[in-house]
Amino acid sequence: MDYQNLPIDHILNLWLSLNKQIAEVIAEIIEDKLQNSCEIGEEQTVTLEWIIKDYVDHLEHHLKQIFHTL
Repeated sequence: MDYQNLPIDHILNLWLSLNKQIAEVIAEIIEDKLQNSCEIGEEQTVTLEWIIKDYVDHLEHHLKQIFHTL
C-alpha cells in the first residue's frame, strides 16, 4: 500500500485502531503467562512480557519521532 500518499487522518485512524486492539489483547493476558518463553529467531528466547515492553518502547520511539517533526 502507498501509505505515503494516504491522508494523514486515514493513517492515524488505522494506527489508533490497531494499537487499541493490541492494548485490549495485552490487558487480557493472565499475569502468570507473561513469563512464557517465546523464540524470536536465531535461537533467541525472550518472555512474552519482554515482547510487550519492547513493543511499547518501539511505539514510544515512533511517537517521539512524529511529535519532534510537528
